[in-house]
Amino acid sequence: MVSSGRPWGNAGIPGIYVVLLYDVLAGMGLDAPSLLAGLGVSRDELLAPDRRVSMSLAQTVAERGVAMVGEQGLGFRYARAMSITLHGPVG
Repeated sequence: MVSSGRPWGNAGIPGIYVVLLYDVLAGMGLDAPSLLAGLGVSRDELLAPDRRVSMSLAQTVAERGVAMVGEQGLGFRYARAMSITLHGPVG
């Protein structure tokens, strides 16, 4: 879903969650750039504090990540990489 003419729009989830998944995959030695291939957004763009991605884009990224990792425990690795400060002032 594209909102405000940008793929990250105003709804959805913060882009930093996608960056975290990207970094987890890179840390596992996987081809992290392929996670975002063809989606119209780059890792650097997602680092901006106000960047958000649609739920559709987030789902695509999550499905790609799971397919790349297979049975290597992506959920646990992703959770371990999170920090309380990642969630902003609410965290």
